[in-house]
Amino acid sequence: IAVISSLFIVCSLFSAFVTTPQTASADSYSDYYEQRAGFKCYAYSVELTVNEDRTINFKERIDVEALRNFTMFYKSLPTDSIYTNITAKCDGNDAFNFYVMDNPDMDGFIDLCCEGNVKKGNRWVYEFSYTMEPNGEDIENGMILDVVGFGSPFALNNVDVTVHFPVKPLTCKRSYGGYDSSSG
Repeated sequence: IAVISSLFIVCSLFSAFVTTPQTASADSYSDYYEQRAGFKCYAYSVELTVNEDRTINFKERIDVEALRNFTMFYKSLPTDSIYTNITAKCDGNDAFNFYVMDNPDMDGFIDLCCEGNVKKGNRWVYEFSYTMEPNGEDIENGMILDVVGFGSPFALNNVDVTVHFPVKPLTCKRSYGGYDSSSG
């Protein structure tokens, strides 16, 4: 799995509403990994709600096209955090079936597996939602959160991130980037 894109947010206390839209596209890298991974990502959006108890509600949308035939589309999550209330859907895909399993190739990850109509040329918008209880390194009165994840087997294009906090932050720093992209 290639490290493609990552977005970190470090906040002291929390904010009522923080929106952080970012667009990251790396054409040459994207083309290479699309062919290697077999998927083209048209858009990736994630909306997070950080709760007072530091659990985080995720809502993700991934708009992808299969560049060859597959048995499934999947998203991996690291098992250093606890996940509950996991759901997935793919509107318009009558053959859609969803389940969660341990990643057979990488220790320390689970896969959110989406079967059905993952055929060359088919384009689907997969929607995932789950609650995460992070087990990461928190800072006093704040947290460090990797919003997008450590990477993806394909380039994430047109990334849009919205984060809601329970109270306004005293400070908030963000970092984003990946191969052939900017950071700020």
